[in-house]
Amino acid sequence: MKPPSLKLCAGGYLKSRIRNLIDVMFILEGTYPYVSGGVSSWVHALISGMPNLKFGIIYLSEAYRDDRPFKYQVPDNVVCLLEVSVFDLVSMPPDPKASRHGSWRAFASLAQGLEEGEIEDFEDLFVHLGFGG
Repeated sequence: MKPPSLKLCAGGYLKSRIRNLIDVMFILEGTYPYVSGGVSSWVHALISGMPNLKFGIIYLSEAYRDDRPFKYQVPDNVVCLLEVSVFDLVSMPPDPKASRHGSWRAFASLAQGLEEGEIEDFEDLFVHLGFGG
């Protein structure tokens, strides 16, 4: 179930608020809070075991779905959930100008952006890897 404090975040919201709102950010693929067991179990245990910290989740999914049910009662200290649909990015037309050097630059930019609370560079990384453009 979605706790009242959980925000389904858009990139701009996350970018402007992450430094003040979130202590720990999880980047999860195909797991918590939509899939039970395995990795989801320990993610839930970590979040539940540290109620003094605020958590955000970037959930990498195959495709966005409005009706995807939670498999866990998400604790109140999860304050933001952003779903990134990887399939939507991969299904973009290939970029013939994609280069290895550009891919590393895009990855470095994504890593730096995450440190600064920005997540918009996910799409740019996929473009530079040649998945879309």
